[in-house]
Amino acid sequence: MTFNITSGADAFDAWRTNLLERQAPVRWPVADNGMEEVHIGAGRVVLLGGAPGAGKTALSMQWAIDALRLNPDLKVLIANVEMPPPALLDRQLARISGIPLNLVIRRELDDECDSRIQQAFATLENVASRLNFLAPPFDRVALRTAVAEMGCQFIVLDYIQRFLGAARDARLAMNQMMDGLRELAAAEYGVLALSAVGRTRDNVGRSSYDPSQLGLASFRESGELEYGCDTAYLLTKTSQPGISKLKCVKNRSGELFEMSLEFDGSLQRYTPAASNPGAINRRRLEAQARAS
Repeated sequence: MTFNITSGADAFDAWRTNLLERQAPVRWPVADNGMEEVHIGAGRVVLLGGAPGAGKTALSMQWAIDALRLNPDLKVLIANVEMPPPALLDRQLARISGIPLNLVIRRELDDECDSRIQQAFATLENVASRLNFLAPPFDRVALRTAVAEMGCQFIVLDYIQRFLGAARDARLAMNQMMDGLRELAAAEYGVLALSAVGRTRDNVGRSSYDPSQLGLASFRESGELEYGCDTAYLLTKTSQPGISKLKCVKNRSGELFEMSLEFDGSLQRYTPAASNPGAINRRRLEAQARAS
């Protein structure tokens, strides 16, 4: 039987050298508008969960495009099972130009839109050569092949449960999927995986996606997901119209936090809410995480 082992002395020497030479982990900023606490980078598997319609795709695409804009050497692979590239680009045109998405989709763009369209084109054209979209089939083999051939460091899976296919044992398939994502992370790729969440039941048996009941164990097929990821976020709508909450429920490299985000659905754009206090209630959130 063969095995690999690293001695404590070797581990200490490598760690000390890394620390003294200030070799910080590779991190890719995904925002410059108040969401800088979101940590996505090489060697990390990050989850973004939420109920249907919570806005996961909009937020992940905003992060991906802004990561390309803020990191000139970064290449991104978008593996979106449900939306083709033109539909995703329509959303980004609306977000960047400020032209309502319904007008973009219907192509009802008058001359007054031209300057904003051209500015948005310039932004998207500047990152287009480093942006790639996975086409069907959507499975683990196709994903790994595309990553190897395209040289993309940052992979966005939208969403992870759809990559399981018609597996008879969803939990076993998820274990295998997460093993593959951990292998990518070990090879210094970064992964942002969107995830469905399970319904909760109230005291009379009614099922719903109650934001107050969602936590780390809410991710669909959660066992391997919650253990295998480095960071996990939940995106939920609040009772206040247009306001969502981004809650970090697991973070191996920092503190837990939550922030309020304002979502403009007509533009598919997230911005920190005006009254957002930033990272708040860390001690309470950490206590909840330890208790769960």
